[in-house]
Amino acid sequence: MTTNLYLKYTWQQFKKNKAALYGLILLGIILLLAAFGSCFSPYTYCGIDMDNKNLPPSFLHLFGTDELGRDVFTRCLFGIRISLFVGIMAALLDLLIGVVWGSIAAFFGGILDEVMMRLCDTFYAIPHLLIVIMLMIVMGPGLLTIITALALSGWINMARIVRGQILQIKNMEFIKASLALGASKKRIIFKHLLPNISGPIIATMTLTIPSAIFAEAFLSFLGLGVQAPIASLGVMVNDALCALRYYPWRLFFPAGIIIMLMLAFNLIGDGLHKAMDVKQT
Repeated sequence: MTTNLYLKYTWQQFKKNKAALYGLILLGIILLLAAFGSCFSPYTYCGIDMDNKNLPPSFLHLFGTDELGRDVFTRCLFGIRISLFVGIMAALLDLLIGVVWGSIAAFFGGILDEVMMRLCDTFYAIPHLLIVIMLMIVMGPGLLTIITALALSGWINMARIVRGQILQIKNMEFIKASLALGASKKRIIFKHLLPNISGPIIATMTLTIPSAIFAEAFLSFLGLGVQAPIASLGVMVNDALCALRYYPWRLFFPAGIIIMLMLAFNLIGDGLHKAMDVKQT
């Protein structure tokens, strides 16, 4: 099956999954709001107005205001950008490291495979929180620290999936034929093996993004991630927790956006996994 036919077939199968389509529509709406929503808002994410603090949702402030009079809607839009940036960057780093690591381990096998996978187990045993704390001491808190911490352990799942997929196909006839014709190992990996496992790779990458988004929100909630005055969804949830009883909208809107982001990406990732897996269709 050629690349164009495969992509067309994948899209046809993806469209049959209503949940995945709903996730795609939801993500599209969130992306449009993040990209263009601030154009229709007269406020800035860090604009302080103590005369209008803790106002409920209204036409002037769609999501209300916080304890400093900052517009919650504008801050949520900025927080979406932060979350998406962290999620996409973490997923790309997972893709780069995991694909290279897993393909090398599976293709060469033997002692090299054993050593590389045991290193994976070692990295996997180290908690995210411990990595972030150590990196904060060296690098200081911020986006770079979060992305680095997620990248140091997030690639392991990708590496395991790539390794398992390559182990299934590396002994097939077309791979043996390529070796017999003198194809280099690098060419076999990047021209024959990886294109044939692109489905699981893309699906895994899509499912990595919501995990990274939640990790960023959780770490920022604990005060280990993005620092004020930058508006992160996790920071907003943390700031609103103490005011939940009297000003619940300050918590519900950023928390709801986190839920919608994770739901959209999970639905899309599950749909891609099913659409790209010929065995399931």
